[in-house]
Amino acid sequence: MEVDEKRLTKPKRPLGEKTRQRILEVSLRLFAAQGYHKTSITQIVKGAQTYRAAIEWHFGGKEGVLLAVLDHFLKDKLVRELRVAWENFLIHTDQMPQDQAAHLFFLELSDLLKSNLGIILALFIFTFERIHSNPVIGERIRRGWSNIYDVFQWMIETRTKARGVENELEPKIMARIMVAQAQGTFVQYYLEPNPENAEKLFAQLMTVFKLLFSPVVGSK
Repeated sequence: MEVDEKRLTKPKRPLGEKTRQRILEVSLRLFAAQGYHKTSITQIVKGAQTYRAAIEWHFGGKEGVLLAVLDHFLKDKLVRELRVAWENFLIHTDQMPQDQAAHLFFLELSDLLKSNLGIILALFIFTFERIHSNPVIGERIRRGWSNIYDVFQWMIETRTKARGVENELEPKIMARIMVAQAQGTFVQYYLEPNPENAEKLFAQLMTVFKLLFSPVVGSK
């Protein structure tokens, strides 16, 4: 099925926008919980308390929903919140000791990743299930990963330049190592998907992020 990207930018009325947002939120929850293939339009319609015609009007179909989920929750939410968290850290470094600013940043990063866990899981699932399904979807999934690489690279570069220090690894390589670690964590969760394992793996991921980021933020 060919995706009509024009539908994603079609002007919406206020009430229609609320329906569109509800469809996106329900779709994200379903995609993250059971994958793309096992999620049906019927389930989305039921969860969003709307009609199939509303999904067709706003998105054109399930593939259009996938693209909109990536745009809204990944680019417009996760990446934006990562930038805001880093900008807050840079402000804090001028107002308090570095160790204290770093501690606040890692707390904010942990909360941020937890609150965006749905789109992170969905991105992994889309990568496994849909990246080769058609060129439009594959390009958008790759762009999603690039957005995450780019924001981590930007975070590292802005801090190292401000401190006048150089890392042993280039910012681009460090960013890719961080994302690769997250990908490896997801594979472990995918093999044993239960709450206890998820909590343990998330704690391990944050430990690795702290080790990688500590030289950048200047914490001990």
